[in-house]
Amino acid sequence: MDTSDMYYLRKLCTSFGSNFSINENGEKVSWNEIKEIKIEEEEPYEIKYKLRYEANEYSIINVYRRKRGRHSGTHELTPAYTQATGISAAKKRDLLLPFEAKHLKPQYHEFFKSLRVSADLQEGREH
Repeated sequence: MDTSDMYYLRKLCTSFGSNFSINENGEKVSWNEIKEIKIEEEEPYEIKYKLRYEANEYSIINVYRRKRGRHSGTHELTPAYTQATGISAAKKRDLLLPFEAKHLKPQYHEFFKSLRVSADLQEGREH
């Protein structure tokens, strides 16, 4: 896994809708009481659920609430990073110390030497 596997999901989540608490009958949804959930490909904005296994009908939550304007219908994943993230120079120096002391096998040395140092990170203050 690397930074190309990381995606910014907030925009994607908001494009799907924000109603997860009121069903189509105007009733509050108690998620702790739901026994069965069904989502169909043909109706991706509807969450069908049952509060009892014996129930014949599903209650429906319409996740996508109509807002002004038209629904775009497109959902694209946006990469979280445009380039690989880096580490501080102090962190890299500390990671290389065990190799200098010969505590770690040399086969891993090249990986740690190749880690990118980020100019954005201040000494001792990483995100």
